[in-house]
Amino acid sequence: AREERIGRTDGDCFSREQGERYQADGRMAPDRGERMLQEERLHGSTGAPSWIETTTAPYYEASGALAGIVGITRDVTARHEAAERLRASAEHYRLLFDHNPLPMWLYDVETLAFLAVNDAAIQHYGYDRETFLAMTIADIRPPQLVPELRHALPGDCSPPSVPAPSLHVPPRRARRREPLRIRAGA
Repeated sequence: AREERIGRTDGDCFSREQGERYQADGRMAPDRGERMLQEERLHGSTGAPSWIETTTAPYYEASGALAGIVGITRDVTARHEAAERLRASAEHYRLLFDHNPLPMWLYDVETLAFLAVNDAAIQHYGYDRETFLAMTIADIRPPQLVPELRHALPGDCSPPSVPAPSLHVPPRRARRREPLRIRAGA
């Protein structure tokens, strides 16, 4: 219970080694004159990992004399678990993007500059990644459709409703000497 923890020292709440380390950190707080914030991974009695965040700060009397040290420790395991789930989700979607067999890219909605392209886009359009990332989405559209593309994008983050051209060959790909295969279908 909360009442049981108030007034207890680090040595009362943690292992001897951890308690000594926290007390040493607490002694540094007055020397620094500011609060210290630390996070640490622990293993509970069941062996399950958890994370704690400890804030240690000097406490001064009205006269300015040091009265003591205030330490607050809270469990931040849920925050670390959420961050790990977010990292795993981002990695999952990164893999879906990178390994998708269809050409895909991310672009800046203001500048239209490519921010990322997958391998299928590189293969399909014939540009290496560095060249692709120096281009905009307007560069891979037929010149006559660029005004429609620009009109469809401002203020709208949804995919543009500009129809794909039936027989557009990007400039660099057209210069390749290998045969170009075009498939038509609905």
